[in-house]
Amino acid sequence: MKAKKIFAIGSLAAIALTATAASATTAYLDHGIWKYGTTGLCGGGTVYSKYYDWDYTYSQASVKNAKGVYRKDVQRNAQASASAKAYAFQVDHAYYDFY
Repeated sequence: MKAKKIFAIGSLAAIALTATAASATTAYLDHGIWKYGTTGLCGGGTVYSKYYDWDYTYSQASVKNAKGVYRKDVQRNAQASASAKAYAFQVDHAYYDFY
C-alpha cells in the first residue's frame, strides 16, 4: 500500500512539473522569424505572436484566445506583434502572415 501511495505522489509531481512550464517557441523561417506562445503557467497569462519578415513589405501577427478574442497587427518593414489574455488548460492560437 505504501509503494502505491509513493508512486501516485511521484506521478502527480511529474505531471505538475511538466504542465507548469510556459510554452514559447521561436521559428526561423526562410524569410522571417516568428516568436509565439504563452507567458503564464499551464498555458495561462498572455498568448502572443510576434513576426518579422525581411523579404516581404508587410509582416502580420495575430492571436485568438480560448474565449474567441481575436487580435491582429500589421507592420510595414517592422515586427508585427499581437497578444491577448490566455486561459490556463485551454487552447489558444497564434498566427503569422506576410505580403
